Amino acid sequence: MHTISNELKNHFLRLFQIACSDENFDMLELKQLYEFAAHRGIDTQQLQRILIDTVFGLSILETLDERIEYLYDLAVIIQADQNVSDDKYMLLRKFAKKFQFADENIEQICDFLLESSRNELTTKKVIGAMNSKNLYEVFGIKVSMLIASAKGDRV
Repeated sequence: MHTISNELKNHFLRLFQIACSDENFDMLELKQLYEFAAHRGIDTQQLQRILIDTVFGLSILETLDERIEYLYDLAVIIQADQNVSDDKYMLLRKFAKKFQFADENIEQICDFLLESSRNELTTKKVIGAMNSKNLYEVFGIKVSMLIASAKGDRV
């Protein structure tokens, strides 16, 4: 069993929170949560401990790619039961704000991530798209590789 960083633990707590936000924790959402865990080398017992043990604080991710990846995972969880409730959407927006995306870009970013999830794009393709000129042309925003917390800039 390997050590799991607090950052990754926080990520799974966010995913769980999204899944529960509509007061209907669906089996498809649970299945997706376990798939994300397996993809990151976390077994069932470790995931259960993460969800039960919440004594650590939520951290801000270091890189923009991590922020996009984790936010996209949240969008995938939201789509798992094909029920994008207002509560889930608002929670996704709150996490985008917590990840220090600029307020004026949050809605477009969340919509893009949800649409990408509906189309089953890979995380790599989503990150590439968000770092490309295409996103700027579509939404009028530029998501650069700047680390917002280090530079004081908001993406």
